[in-house]
Amino acid sequence: MRRFLLIFVLIGTLALTAAAYFIPEAYESVSEPKAVVTKPVQFHALASSDNKEVTDRQTQQFVPLQTEPERVTAQAQDVEQDHDPKPTAPEPPVEPTPELQYIGQMTDSHGVKKVFLTRDENTFVAQVGDVVEERWKVSAIEDHQIKVFDMTNQQSLVLSI
Repeated sequence: MRRFLLIFVLIGTLALTAAAYFIPEAYESVSEPKAVVTKPVQFHALASSDNKEVTDRQTQQFVPLQTEPERVTAQAQDVEQDHDPKPTAPEPPVEPTPELQYIGQMTDSHGVKKVFLTRDENTFVAQVGDVVEERWKVSAIEDHQIKVFDMTNQQSLVLSI
């Protein structure tokens, strides 16, 4: 307890010494401010109420002008229409995406890549050649995509990683 008290007193003394050392000295003394002489402010009326012409001119700028709006009439124009519609190129077929979703991958101790796939509430671990839910066969596992073959409609599909 004595050591703690001694350390506390030494730290306090050191703090006061440092504060006294770092306090800057005053370069100027504080004196009374010099008296400021001000002139009284005078207000002038913009126009006297005796002169009606001046007041009418002043308030006239706030009166809305009575103007008629410009009338605009629409004119009909003949539009030429092409009777021969241009043939459009058929849209490319949209590849269906499998209902599987990629959630991760790993490499086992033998160096075989395995991917984690999910569909609804089910999670599957598959490697190349495995069939998921008796429908999708994993054809290839690459760095940025997984190629899956849909065995029901014989289509190859791609899952992006």
